[in-house]
Amino acid sequence: MPITEPPWAIPSSAGTTTNSASSPDSTDLPGPFPPLLIPALWLWIGTGPWIGAAGCQLSPPCLLMLISSTCLAGLLPGPRAILLRQLLPLLIGMLLAPPPTADVASLARGPVLIEGKVLSVPRRHIGRVTKPMLQTTTILKLHQLKGHTGPVAGVVTLSLPGSVLVGRGDTISALLSAGSGSFRKVVRRDHWRVLSRATLLSRADRLRLRALDCLLSIDARWGCALLLGERGLLDPQTHAVMRRTGLGHLLAVSGLHVGICLGFFLIWSRRFLSPWSHIIRGVGAVFLLFQAFLSGADPPAIRAAITGGLIAVGLIGGRNVAPTQALALAMLIWCAMGQAPPRASATISLCAVGGIHVVMGSRQFASSGLRVALGAFFGAHVAIAFWSAEICPFSPLTTLLLLPAVAATIMLGIVTLMLGIFEIEQITRGGWEVLRWVLETIPALADRLPWSPWVLPAIGIPAISLIMMALLWICAAKPRLAIGTLMVASLAISIDITLPVPATMELLATGRGQSVFMQAPGGSLLFDAGSADQIDGGARLIRRSLWRSGRNRIDWIVLSHAHLDHYSAVPGLLETDSIAGLIVDRTFEDDPAGAAIIQMARRHGVQIHRVKDGDQLTIGPWRLRIISAADGTPPAVPLSLNDRSVVVVIRGPCGTALIPGDAEAARLAASRSSGPIDLVVLPHHGSMMDGVGEWVALLAPEQVFAARPGPLPRATIEQLAHSGIESVPGNRSGATLTEQGLPFSAPLPMMPTATALPLRTLEGWRRWWIRPRHGFGPCTGSAIPMAVST
Repeated sequence: MPITEPPWAIPSSAGTTTNSASSPDSTDLPGPFPPLLIPALWLWIGTGPWIGAAGCQLSPPCLLMLISSTCLAGLLPGPRAILLRQLLPLLIGMLLAPPPTADVASLARGPVLIEGKVLSVPRRHIGRVTKPMLQTTTILKLHQLKGHTGPVAGVVTLSLPGSVLVGRGDTISALLSAGSGSFRKVVRRDHWRVLSRATLLSRADRLRLRALDCLLSIDARWGCALLLGERGLLDPQTHAVMRRTGLGHLLAVSGLHVGICLGFFLIWSRRFLSPWSHIIRGVGAVFLLFQAFLSGADPPAIRAAITGGLIAVGLIGGRNVAPTQALALAMLIWCAMGQAPPRASATISLCAVGGIHVVMGSRQFASSGLRVALGAFFGAHVAIAFWSAEICPFSPLTTLLLLPAVAATIMLGIVTLMLGIFEIEQITRGGWEVLRWVLETIPALADRLPWSPWVLPAIGIPAISLIMMALLWICAAKPRLAIGTLMVASLAISIDITLPVPATMELLATGRGQSVFMQAPGGSLLFDAGSADQIDGGARLIRRSLWRSGRNRIDWIVLSHAHLDHYSAVPGLLETDSIAGLIVDRTFEDDPAGAAIIQMARRHGVQIHRVKDGDQLTIGPWRLRIISAADGTPPAVPLSLNDRSVVVVIRGPCGTALIPGDAEAARLAASRSSGPIDLVVLPHHGSMMDGVGEWVALLAPEQVFAARPGPLPRATIEQLAHSGIESVPGNRSGATLTEQGLPFSAPLPMMPTATALPLRTLEGWRRWWIRPRHGFGPCTGSAIPMAVST
């Protein structure tokens, strides 16, 4: 019986060739017009926010009736192509459109007993390796909540102690004794229990958790990360190094990992004749799907597994998959899983795959691993430019260096799990030690190279994306397309330069920390720079906000006091030369952490200015008045570090703002100021303190913000209510003060990561080339002039 040609495949080289000789600037994509491309585009349009929102307004039964009617109409003579290839995918896309983000459950503080169903894949997390006692926790999300008073709307993220066996769909009861907001913790193992279990998904999750326990029994964390997708089991510092060196994509089970597994089966199948070669390829296709579900069924893993499985099936039938068909199929899978572009993961993945096909389609050079890596690198950064301001130029080379170790880790992980059935997995411990050394040493060495990461020049997002596309054309030997793209990029740079810089005052969404960013055409200013939720202290987020505003450096940073959540981003900002000047009070160096910050700033050639009570500073369009600052004179009663916070009033194009740092009642009482004031940031992240309501009422602010990710304490809310303030936005969502008002972005998820390190222990040796000679640092420019008066 002849083999039926699959719709995604084209004839192989043994059959009739449809490609004609092409010019150097042609795309060289084989095969006819892909039949899956048009349905994929209409499915994407249906899931997009422009039409998907309309689909959410319709009930699923109505959409199902429309889909059924379209299918029946497609059987009748007439415009079948329009109905079946355009209208039907559009309606299916509207049905699959992701619903609005679930609200965070509003739970009372303190011990709360709730019931709910497991919504997300349970993820394991272990603290830093340097800690004396490692604590294993399991992170999951619950919905369909029930409290002692009845149903509770929303979703809550839960942390369970120890290695638990629970899966999606299971109903559990838990006593929440710690945490706040949307992230709650169960302290003891006997404070939660499973009420009922689901069937298929729960069993798959429990099987995956047992595999994790098998690998963790021999400390195979890298096997858990690369085979099962458990990045949370790696040390947070290792994770940060991988991200800085551009190797973070290796920690996500996606096309690279699936390609390694598929390549193993395809290479092995070449050693056998038919039908055994077909059987091995078929087993490989089944294994890819099994690995995708075993890794948690994340959208990138499912997309890569289905694509790889279809490639294996196509090879069994003697067919090669066309690049455009592979892209269209990937688009279909992303849309079916509710993760279609413009979501970051789908957009970056599709651009990376497209870059690989563009480079491999060129006939000027033979395909090589480096060219494929460069194609994926530049293709991905065409999209990454819209989300990140950082790039590591050496990541394609380091990725190739790590590929053998990644492949060996995946293979050894499979062998370890098979040996675990017979309880003899301990014999692989030596291999895991070697692989751990390789996987941690190469990124650490790459992290010592210059430009890891390199902050891109602030020439506009479209220009950066077009430049990456031009570099992709150069790798594919398309000089004419590269020149044309560079000309368009030059035009985009010219437009970006002529656009005016808006004056804004923004409370950055750093989580547990405080960072208030102010910019105007005449300069930029940052009050505090810290986050206790992120391993880099929030430096990456601040650099991204700075870069999006068209700048690469902050002119001046005001540090209120030497607490971690107010300065933890400074070391990372100093490493990338993102700070020109530092403003502190005269007691900042009395604390060891403050002294280390000042010493680091001097080594990098950053200007340092010390202030006292009554100082008035003019920084570009901003005028600062220091209404309270410690002057170094020993007080009669010792002050806490919070009460030594700098309290400042800032006037600028956006209005007037008063920022008190973590000043408490005693400092606020000694630094009273009258209103009206446009914006006030609550002291000490909105924590409860005596007299805060009267203090805010005296200022008569138009807007009040709190630099905290969760809700305010009830006592603080009651005090503010007496002042006529009903709602206080926090820095979970971020807030921007402009002349047009306060737009808010979507809430950020709570990340269960370790707290930021007080100071980077690696900073002293990792950036070996920035050590100053004869007292000069690498600072290439100076801050804008500052006028000082008392």
